[in-house]
Amino acid sequence: MNPVTSEAKFDKNIIPSEVYKIIKRLNKEGYTALIVGGFLRDCLVGIKAKDFDLVTDAKPEQIIKIFKNSRVIGRRFPIVHVFFSNKSFIEVSTFRSGQSISNTDGFITKDRSFGTIEQDVVRRDFTINSLYYNYSDHILIDFLGGINDIEDKVIRSIGDPLNRLKEDPVRILRAIRFQAKLDATLDKATEESIEINASL
Repeated sequence: MNPVTSEAKFDKNIIPSEVYKIIKRLNKEGYTALIVGGFLRDCLVGIKAKDFDLVTDAKPEQIIKIFKNSRVIGRRFPIVHVFFSNKSFIEVSTFRSGQSISNTDGFITKDRSFGTIEQDVVRRDFTINSLYYNYSDHILIDFLGGINDIEDKVIRSIGDPLNRLKEDPVRILRAIRFQAKLDATLDKATEESIEINASL
């Protein structure tokens, strides 16, 4: 899977200093650390970003060793919250693989297998949330055409939308929320899958 990369310099003032601190510390310890998801999506459409999520190849137990002011949350998806003196926190997750555990209805009950960025990107919900940003060299990484979908205002599920919505039905609500927030349209396959899975 070959990503499209482009240089992107976001205004340093819109990213909290805590984000830089976490990235630099993880890099110093030899780990990759990238900004992912909502921040990039919102910046590209000119909306003030509120979410600052990071993804890394460090495992949760390695992250909490580096950051003493952190804790692991989530039963299905272990995520680390790194806390700061102003009571804010930044969410740091580990690259996930596709080896999750599902029940007979297809709902993911456990997802604790970690992987690479190439595996992680196909575990994300929609293409508009599948961008990664390397602050160290100001490179925006796009594996799945997320930039085009952001520009075209299209909400498109990653993978088979029927299965992806069964895995996590909250994605139905997220799709509708993004449609309203971005004044976007649902692509046909995602819209049809929402109708089929609405009872979930």
